[in-house]
Amino acid sequence: MGHLLVEGLLGVVWVFLLLGAAFQPVQAGDFALVADLHNGTIYGGSMGRGLADIAPLPLNDVKRPVAVDYDPIDRMVYWSDLASLPSPRISRAHLNGSSQMIVVDQLHLPDGLALDVEARMMYWTDGIIGYIGRVRMDGTGGRETIVDGLDKPRTIIIDHENGFIYWTDWGNSSKIERADLDGSNRMTLVSDDLVWPNGVVKDGDKLYWCDANLDKIERSDLSGNNRELLIDLTSYSNIHPFDLAVYGDYVYWTDWGYVTLIRVHTSGVGAQNYGPHTFQQSGGLHIEKEPNYCDSTPCHNGATCVDVINGFSCICPAGYQGLTCFEDPCGSGPCANGATCTILPTSGFNCQCPSGYAGPTCMMVVHCVVSLDPSDVLMVTSGQRDVYLPGESVTFACPDGYQFGGSATRFCQSDFTWSGQPAECIQEDRCNSGPCLNGGTCTSVQGGFTCHCLAGYDGDTCSIVIGCLPPITSTHVTLVESDIALFQAGEVATFMCDSGYAVTGSTNDQSATRVCLSGGTWSGEPVSCSPTSPNPTPPVIGCLPPITSNHVTLVESDVALFQAGEVATFMCDRGYAVTGSRSDQSATRVCLSGGTWSGDQVLCSLTSPNPTPAPPEKSYVSAIAGGGCGLAFLILVLFGVLVVMKRRRIRNGDRTVRVPVNMDLIVAGKTNYGEAHHGSDNPTHIYETSVCQSWQAHGNPPPPPHVSAPDPIYMDVSDYDTSLVSKI
Repeated sequence: MGHLLVEGLLGVVWVFLLLGAAFQPVQAGDFALVADLHNGTIYGGSMGRGLADIAPLPLNDVKRPVAVDYDPIDRMVYWSDLASLPSPRISRAHLNGSSQMIVVDQLHLPDGLALDVEARMMYWTDGIIGYIGRVRMDGTGGRETIVDGLDKPRTIIIDHENGFIYWTDWGNSSKIERADLDGSNRMTLVSDDLVWPNGVVKDGDKLYWCDANLDKIERSDLSGNNRELLIDLTSYSNIHPFDLAVYGDYVYWTDWGYVTLIRVHTSGVGAQNYGPHTFQQSGGLHIEKEPNYCDSTPCHNGATCVDVINGFSCICPAGYQGLTCFEDPCGSGPCANGATCTILPTSGFNCQCPSGYAGPTCMMVVHCVVSLDPSDVLMVTSGQRDVYLPGESVTFACPDGYQFGGSATRFCQSDFTWSGQPAECIQEDRCNSGPCLNGGTCTSVQGGFTCHCLAGYDGDTCSIVIGCLPPITSTHVTLVESDIALFQAGEVATFMCDSGYAVTGSTNDQSATRVCLSGGTWSGEPVSCSPTSPNPTPPVIGCLPPITSNHVTLVESDVALFQAGEVATFMCDRGYAVTGSRSDQSATRVCLSGGTWSGDQVLCSLTSPNPTPAPPEKSYVSAIAGGGCGLAFLILVLFGVLVVMKRRRIRNGDRTVRVPVNMDLIVAGKTNYGEAHHGSDNPTHIYETSVCQSWQAHGNPPPPPHVSAPDPIYMDVSDYDTSLVSKI
């Protein structure tokens, strides 16, 4: 390999030529980034051109870069700087030098740098403190130490697919180690026959590393097994391999003793220099494999595509321009006023102006022109032509429905302007004549008007009826469907006559109908109602109190007029029940909307064959007076027996007794309502002596010897006529 490693004056000349050249964009898809520790430069060059275009990246304040990596997502280069002030740091920037920033600083010896592009994390090694740290790629968030206790860690790489990090350590116990991405599960892969393991790289399922002390490059599987020698470099002088990269079928590496990259086939043969003589002390190496952006044929119209870093470049044929040579310079119609556009052989276009126009795009007017908008109603009545020379005239007019404004005739003047005022046509307001019928609303529009018709009307002037409006009703006639604003064709309107009226022309029909016809008219004649008797009852809004029969009482007797839906309650006299029922003493009827009552008239019938009528006032006293004191005494004895029996029942059931009005029923031991009921407050005390006093008051003989009265009985007499008792 010694004959491939060019040294001496020629190499020095290459270095000075490259340093004196201005930065050129790297014209390649796949490119290499190389850090030079000696001259503080990071280089970029095309792999497709054999690094022939390699040039320094325009970065600021780079002192001694050692490790380098690239982010294809944000398209930024990352590098570590051992001599930056005030402390070693890691920075990033775009390839053109823009957006340069510090990612992390206050480091000690950041020899290694690697990006986990998928997780957006950056890892580095520190050879003095002996740890591996990580931080977000944009520098935000806190930094963390994931592996510590190391000796002299150097190169670090990321295996995101398998979730590992690999690094070399060239300290006293040299080794190649592996851990998870978070630093856990640390393990040693290779530890024997190592002295200065510098660079390490992963390619597929293989690990490659170089040893700067033993001067060799080796490889193994990802677990450190199946170790084998790729190339022995001991036969070459001044060799010091530093960093590795695998690209295609070759392993590339930087070497502190040579001014170029060196590569060897993955089979271990064919070692050779690669690229121009550029470097003074090449360090970190990264080869970025980019897609070929020309594979998608982005250039149009026969243009030639050139693959460049992060994109492509199109070499356009004559007549086309733009990023993809898609733009036709005449395609946008740059020439005005009917001018002809011609594509120039080199680039751009040329406008061939018609008579009367000049300038690059024929926008300059050199005569008078009448420009009429296609939507303009202004008409030229004489002198119609495309262009007018000074002294020529044109006359304008307006169509019907418009008023003319401005100058009717105008002359082309010597300065190519028109005399007079611009002509215009002002639209007349056609709504002033009230063209819309049947309540339609008129809106003026260009050239006429528009009618907005009410419901039931249609047509240009709302003259067409598309339904029937509610018909007008006469006196004593009610339209049942009064809530319908517009009847559709075929719908029926119902008319009702007031009470005491019937449809005119009929005997006693109180209703009639009419049908809405398709022409917006009603079938038949207007409905009218005539009295059914010479003096018809005026219509009543609601129901008058219903007439009651014998033994029937209207509870709401104080209501003069019931409203529709209100209820009237009817009560039967005692001893009577609603006809048709056995014991119902009440019934109801509902006032209907037509002023009539629901159901039939309420009737009450006797509940027993021989009911005892309620005695008239004072007749009972006179009967006793005529019957004699003996009969009265007998009745009094019976009454006492009855009272004793009732009192026992009261004590047994804790009840009080109502005193019935009918004394015959008392004698018989009955009441009109059966058993006594509970609980009247403050009952009246009744004694048999009141009967004798009543007799004495009427002058009758004194009663038989006094019979002791039973204990007082508390009776509820609130529902009965007690005047009888006071008269006994």
